Amino acid sequence: MTHPVTIREMPERRLAALEHFGAYNETGQVMTALCATLAARGLMDKVGESVCVYYDSPEDKAPEDMRMHAGFELAAGEIVPPLDEIVLPAGRYAVMRHTGPFSGLAAAYGEFFGTWLPASGEEPGDAPCFETFPGITEDTPPDKAVTEMWMVLK
Repeated sequence: MTHPVTIREMPERRLAALEHFGAYNETGQVMTALCATLAARGLMDKVGESVCVYYDSPEDKAPEDMRMHAGFELAAGEIVPPLDEIVLPAGRYAVMRHTGPFSGLAAAYGEFFGTWLPASGEEPGDAPCFETFPGITEDTPPDKAVTEMWMVLK
């Protein structure tokens, strides 16, 4: 395997998010709209980590039918429409770390679900996968970008 996987306990996380229907490679556009909404409300200095939640597999749905949320961790009282409040459940998660351009994520997911999961003896839980982006800034070169892919486990 080329991508390391760790098992982590995660507390519940609350997100202020915008929903998107369409190809997952349009995530940047959703994140831009989310940042503009949060900035207009003076909330950007209160947000935590950015998170993208993916509900569909690109193998099962056409790109225009896929659903996701782009969000930031934020306290519950600050989340009002048009923002959606998304709660990621506490639990045990498998986390695969990918370093490099986002264009490599499809192959990383193939390894996560097609190689690691069957060999691990683990079973996925009943919650969508999500991604976090530790340390990524606007200045991060694509080959240094870190994406963590999270899968809840039973």
